Amino acid sequence: DYQFISYNNEVYALRGTVNDCNEEYCLKNNIKIIDIKHTGGTIVLSQTAVGYAIIHSSRSFKPEHVGCTTFVTFLRGKGLNAEYKDNDILIDGYKVGSAGSTYLPNGMVYTPIQFSLDNDAELISKICLKPMDKIPKGLSDFGITREDVLNFLENVVAMFDKLAI
Repeated sequence: DYQFISYNNEVYALRGTVNDCNEEYCLKNNIKIIDIKHTGGTIVLSQTAVGYAIIHSSRSFKPEHVGCTTFVTFLRGKGLNAEYKDNDILIDGYKVGSAGSTYLPNGMVYTPIQFSLDNDAELISKICLKPMDKIPKGLSDFGITREDVLNFLENVVAMFDKLAI
């Protein structure tokens, strides 16, 4: 099993099986489109997004649930009104992160969780053609820093390392 943490320095459009990505806008604005096999629509990763992913072999283990609910507990400890709902991390109803899983052809399961430090709802609406049912905001809007997220993720990596998955 593998775990990794990623940092963005440019905007990406992760296109799922629902093709709602504005390819013309992305090409015109040099935004990379990455096709992924999740069952949802396009996910826009901002320049300041932090990602965590685990590739594992257990189809019964749900790291997205464990990781997101643990992050919600962390946010609540900071006095924030946070919840994990429908694969999204919300603060005061605003989307600040999301998670999901994809089954790979080799039988492994790929589970990414992304944390948005800053979000630009206007940019997201230009890239993703579907209407927004949850308004995005960044964790920084609620006083959460990149260092906070990275410290949290170091604990998650250690926690998952201890589990037999």
